[in-house]
Amino acid sequence: MEVIVPPVFFQELRCKRLLQRLPVSSLGCWWTANPYLGCQHPCAYCYARGSHRYVGHRGGEDFERRMVVKVNAAAVLREELGRPSWPGECIAIGTACDPYLPAELKYNVSRQLLGVLMEHGQPCCLTTKSTLLLRDLNLLKELAARALVQVQVRLCTLNEAVWRHVEPDASRPAKRLEALERLAEAGVPVGVLLAPILPDLTDAPENLEALARAAAAHGASFLGSNIPILRPGSREWTLPLLREQHPHIEPQYVRRYRGVYDPSSYASEVLARVAALREWFGLPESAPPRAPALRAGQLSLGI
Repeated sequence: MEVIVPPVFFQELRCKRLLQRLPVSSLGCWWTANPYLGCQHPCAYCYARGSHRYVGHRGGEDFERRMVVKVNAAAVLREELGRPSWPGECIAIGTACDPYLPAELKYNVSRQLLGVLMEHGQPCCLTTKSTLLLRDLNLLKELAARALVQVQVRLCTLNEAVWRHVEPDASRPAKRLEALERLAEAGVPVGVLLAPILPDLTDAPENLEALARAAAAHGASFLGSNIPILRPGSREWTLPLLREQHPHIEPQYVRRYRGVYDPSSYASEVLARVAALREWFGLPESAPPRAPALRAGQLSLGI
């Protein structure tokens, strides 16, 4: 049977600013930089779909098919990092998009950002579910040698049937684990983010244990986790997809998620289960925080 894949349109944008202050710390960072808007990984659970409204697009198919590329992102970041007021705090790359989308093969925006971070000695945390980041392994090794980078590989399941339903265009889970191992062997600080843990789909104890065991076996140095967030723009997309693919589960999400978050005790229970696995496999929840970048004129002390 022939499958027709809708085309992806790229809108090249010259942004005025790149760094955004986060309302709460994300991955140990208070700042974020997103080289793209929208995502070519059409994950059923994505919490960032609503952000597409700020560029005049919808959070459903537009989020997947109308990509915004910040073509001048590296130049803007270089200017922002050079300001005397910049505090040098760690920057999270990839909070509203994956920095290693297929678009990166053409535009190289994420790679350019890593180069600017290297120039300024600026610490960062990179989060992805794509094996494309291995293209930049040499640059990541250089950043790691200067303690400027940590990487989080996102995983929610090792079950390929579930993966095809909820993350159809992201890298296969087994390939992500291989990438994790290569990063660890290269000396790049890397961990796994169990994100999100999907109620009634990926939260079974045996699934979580398999993920934690695989993370430890492939060289992860930390193990984070979270559960879904159904913000406006995401909720309208996630629930219909669940209804289509898992009709027996969708009513439970409707009941649990009357707002953005699940207010029940479920979250604390499942995260406690992950905490027990972290203790069992000897994995902390997160990597040590990155030290702020040294400002011009500052000297580090060798002790």
